[in-house]
Amino acid sequence: MNLQVQEFSYVSHDGKTSIAARKYLPEGNPRAILQICHGMCEYFGRYDSFARFMAGHGYIVCGNDHLGHGGSAPSPEHYGFFAETDGHLHLVEDVHTLTRRMQAEHPGLPVILLGHSMGSAIARLTAARYAASYAGAVFSGTPVQKLPRLSRILIAQQVKKYGPRGHSQLLVNLSMGSFNKRFAAEGSKNAWLSRDRAVVTAYDEDPRCTFTFSTSAYRDLLHMVSRAASPAWPKALPREFPVLVASGAMDPCGNFGKGVKKVFSYMQDCGMTHISLKLYPGARHEILNETNRDEVYADMLAWCENLLA
Repeated sequence: MNLQVQEFSYVSHDGKTSIAARKYLPEGNPRAILQICHGMCEYFGRYDSFARFMAGHGYIVCGNDHLGHGGSAPSPEHYGFFAETDGHLHLVEDVHTLTRRMQAEHPGLPVILLGHSMGSAIARLTAARYAASYAGAVFSGTPVQKLPRLSRILIAQQVKKYGPRGHSQLLVNLSMGSFNKRFAAEGSKNAWLSRDRAVVTAYDEDPRCTFTFSTSAYRDLLHMVSRAASPAWPKALPREFPVLVASGAMDPCGNFGKGVKKVFSYMQDCGMTHISLKLYPGARHEILNETNRDEVYADMLAWCENLLA
């Protein structure tokens, strides 16, 4: 397979940060563009295997590293920090800036948006704001808001106490502290990510993944997840907008499928007509890095092919 990989950058919506991005160009005439929004505490490069798989089937695949992540962080000290204010807005706009760039470089090709975990929340908000830019969307590892409303007050207190670039163990505990409870015996605090121990070990050893969010980033995360997991969110989408919701049935981020089903039900309640839900038995958070990843790859390709048919 004659595959080209191109690295590039563009200026963030914050007006100053260089956003690192990459695209995979397939051999021959491409069928569509698949744009990936990565999750919290990772980077687009972790999707290389899936990107190559999709490119091998005729898709241009692209993605950016979000603010405070990967190549978009000016230095390791910036990991986990978006902005002192409006970080959530910058994340959404940076994703759509890449969409516009890809549409300009490859006119006429439909764009499918895929968001994982925090990236699912970003993608859901992006699709709601710019639905006309996308042919459909896939939401993986969908996070659901389980914190009480009081958490907004707590986060504001922690931002004030430690500063927007500071760190709070309380916020870490509130947001993700219980995720690994069922898997603690496996020896890694990140075992909840995947049943594939090699994947978990690689994550544990990667400094581009093992950082902590700043207080202001947690504020932005809560803002995005609470909006994207609300009954009001799908009302901004056209009723015929195609969506695939896919998660692991043992993913604590989605409340072991219960929260994912609830988000899906909100789309049903709004009368959306082209929506699908897939929960993989036994799979954890990162379904693209799970032991059944070949099945997940094939299912996502089939969904995209059906969308384009």
